[in-house]
Amino acid sequence: MKSFFAIFSFIIVLNCYAQEPVFKIRASDVFRDEYRETYVVFAQDDSKGGCYVGRSYKGGILSSAEGYYVERYDAGMKLVKSIDYPQENKTYQKYKLLLGVVSHADTFSFIEFFYNVKQKAYQCIAHSINFESAKYTDTTLFSIDRGELDDMGKIALGKLFYKGENHVDEKSAIAFLKTSENDAFAIMLNIRGRDKKYYKIYSFDNKLSKKIEHTAVKGLGKKEYTLSTIGVFNAGETVYLLTMGDYDDKRTNPADCQITEISAAGERSGSFVNELRAYENLKLIKKDNAIICAGFYIEPKSKWFDGVSFFKIDGAGLGLQQVKHTPFTEEIKKGKTGGWFSSRYNKALLFKNAVLTDDDSFILTGEEYYEVETQNTAGPGMVSAGGYVTYHFDNIICTKVDASGNVVWVKDVEKEQSSGDINDARLSYTPLYKNNILSLFINVSKDIKLNDAGNPRFRGNNNKSDLTVLNISSDGNLKYEKLVDDESSIGPYMTARGITVPGSIFFLGRKGAEKQMLEISY
Repeated sequence: MKSFFAIFSFIIVLNCYAQEPVFKIRASDVFRDEYRETYVVFAQDDSKGGCYVGRSYKGGILSSAEGYYVERYDAGMKLVKSIDYPQENKTYQKYKLLLGVVSHADTFSFIEFFYNVKQKAYQCIAHSINFESAKYTDTTLFSIDRGELDDMGKIALGKLFYKGENHVDEKSAIAFLKTSENDAFAIMLNIRGRDKKYYKIYSFDNKLSKKIEHTAVKGLGKKEYTLSTIGVFNAGETVYLLTMGDYDDKRTNPADCQITEISAAGERSGSFVNELRAYENLKLIKKDNAIICAGFYIEPKSKWFDGVSFFKIDGAGLGLQQVKHTPFTEEIKKGKTGGWFSSRYNKALLFKNAVLTDDDSFILTGEEYYEVETQNTAGPGMVSAGGYVTYHFDNIICTKVDASGNVVWVKDVEKEQSSGDINDARLSYTPLYKNNILSLFINVSKDIKLNDAGNPRFRGNNNKSDLTVLNISSDGNLKYEKLVDDESSIGPYMTARGITVPGSIFFLGRKGAEKQMLEISY
C-alpha cells in the first residue's frame, strides 16, 4: 500500500460520521525537482474535470534559478502539461516580492513588486502566461518615481503588511488583496510621513484593466490612525479602509473610527466612536448594502483577547448602524490570562478567513501566533554566540456570528506547533467552508490527547505528521479524522499554504527531492 500511494494516482473515499463530509483524495504521481523552496501559489478548475496548479520555485545557495511552474492535471490528477516560466534575476531589481496570482480564462498573471535601481522607481509588473499558446507577456501595472514617494515619507519594503489570512502590520509597506469572487485585486502602498499617513491604492480586474488609482491621506499628531482592515469589492470598483484613532496610548478616551470608501470617483468617509476603547482585530465583509467588520477585541490591560466584535455600517451613508461586543466565556479564556507564560508572551490572533454563510452569518477563524527569542549562553569571559527565534502557531479560535451580531458559538481548538523557520509551511492550517461545515486541515502527531474537558489537544511533529481534518458543524461541534497517514505518503503536506477553490483544497507534499500534489474535495 505504501508504494502504491507513493507512485500511482489514487482516489480514497473516507466514510466519516453521519452528516459529516465524505472526502475524496486525489494525488499526482511523485515527481522530483531540485528546488527545496517551492510552494503552491494558485489552483483553478479547468472546466473539464481537471485543474490548473501553479507553483513558485527558488534555488538554494548553489542555484540562482527562480520562477513559476504552471501545470495542468486531468480528473485523475495525471499531469497533462507543464510549463516552466523562469524569471531572470536582474541586478537592478531590488526587494522583489511576489504579491499574488490572478487568472482570466487560461491566462495566469504573477504580480510582482520591486524597486528598479536603474530607473529609480518602484514598479509593479504582471508576468502573464497563456497556457495553451505558452506565450509570455509582461505588463507594467504602475510605476512610481522614488522622488514622489520620498516627498510623502518613508517606505520600507519587506513582508506584506496585510494579507487575507493575516493581521495588519503597519511596519511593512505593501498590501495585496482579492475580491471574494476572485475576479479583481487591489494593491496598496503604506507610506508614513512626518505628520500624515498615505495609502496609495490601485485596483485592477483579472484582465489587468485598471479600475482605481487613488491616494488616501490620514492625519497624525494627537490622533494616531491605525489601519484596522481592508476590503475590495464590486469587481475591483470599490475599496474600503477602516482606520481607528486614539487620543492617547492608554486608551482613556473613546476611539474615533473612520470607514473610507474609495472608487474611481474619489473617496468619501464616515466616522463613528468605539466606546469600548479596545484594540480591534477585524475582517471586512460586504453584504448587500451593509459593511460588516467582525473579529476579536482586546481591552487595554488584558493579556489576551477578550471577546468577539461586530460593527455594522450603512453602505449608503457610511454611518454606524450597530455595534456589539460579546465577551469570551471563562472556559475559552482559561489558561490564557494568567501564569508565567502569558506574562511573557502576548499571542496575536492571525486571521485565516472570514466566510459569509447561506443564512447571512459569519464564520471567523484566527490562530494564536507568537515568537520566542532565545539567546545562546556563553561560558565565563566568553562572548555570546547570538541566538535564535522560535515561531509558534498554537490554538485556532473559531466563531460564528449571526446577522445581528449575536455570537452563536466559539470554538477553541487546542494546538501546539513550532519551528525555527518562519516559512515552514508544514505548520499552521488551511480552512475550507462548504455545506455548513468548517473544515480545518492540519498536520498533527499520532499521539492525540484529551484535555480536562475531554476535548482533543493536537501537537505537531514537523517531520512525521498525519494530515488530519477537523470538522466543525453548524452548531459548533468538533470531530476530527485522519486523512493521510504519514507512513503511506510523501508528506508532511504544506498545510499552511493550501490553496482553495470552490469545494476543493490543494496541498504540496515534499520529502527530500520527492514531491506530490494532493487534492481534497467533497
